[in-house]
Parts: sequence; structure tokens; C-alpha cells
Amino acid sequence: MLKTGEYVMYSWYGACKVDGVKEEVLDSISKQYYILKPVNDEKATVMIPISNVQVRPVLSKEEAIGLLDSVNEVSVDWIDNSRLRNTRYLQILKDKDSRQLLAMLRLLLKKREELTDSGRKFSMQDTQILELTSNYLISELTVALDMERDELEEKLMAE
Repeated sequence: MLKTGEYVMYSWYGACKVDGVKEEVLDSISKQYYILKPVNDEKATVMIPISNVQVRPVLSKEEAIGLLDSVNEVSVDWIDNSRLRNTRYLQILKDKDSRQLLAMLRLLLKKREELTDSGRKFSMQDTQILELTSNYLISELTVALDMERDELEEKLMAE
């Protein structure tokens, strides 16, 4: 049973704080739900049935530090063909391997900065993949490390 106040990872919402339990009645059937508040969106609320909980704990501080320390051990390459790049990066997102996600996140942050500095635009597809990756991974790391998002992104760019 999840405890109010603990953090869990849920779907693509990323890190969520358990806000409590709520009972709903639909067609005379009573069901209990966990109320989750995504870290990335203070206005959002997610209800998931207690009977079908598919969450995992947020990384511990030690695991998050280990993940950041391993950022140079895994690389994701920039693929010039946007269709192939999109397919590959979506597969990385689907796999949810934290090390690959971190490497891809770092690559996308650096590529966005490089393109912006040269007066070019970051594509809409790359922006969407960056946002999905950020919402998922950065939300977890900021909770685990008790760090602000901007501070974490700066740390990734410096490594």
C-alpha cells in the first residue's frame, strides 16, 4: 500500500507525490483510487485504481547520484535523418532505461543549445521528445536529489 506523501514514478507523468486515497462509486460499484500529484504539473491530479497500481519507487539519492556519475558511460548518437532519429529516440523512451534516457536527454539539451546559438531551430519532434524525457527523468532526479530543475539541467550540460 502506498503512503501519503511518498513519491512514485507513474507512466509518463514521471515523479508523482501520493496525495491520498479516494473512493468513487460508478454504477453501484465502489472503487478506491490513489490520488497522485505530478511533480511537473502542480495543477494536475491523477487517479489510479488501487487494484491496478503500476508504479515504482523514485530512485534513492544514492541511485540518482550513481546514475549521474554514469552519464559518460553510455552514449546516444545524433542521427541526421530526422525520421530515423525520431524512431530511435521514441524506442529509447519506450524502453525507459534510465542510463539511455539520461544520455539522450543530455544530447538533446546540448543539440538544442548548439542550434539556438547558431540561429537555427530545434525541430518540433525533437522538442517533444526532449519534453517527454525531461518530464519523466528530470522529475525523478529532482525529487531524488532535492534539486531544482534548472540546476540539474546545468549540471548535465557541464558534464
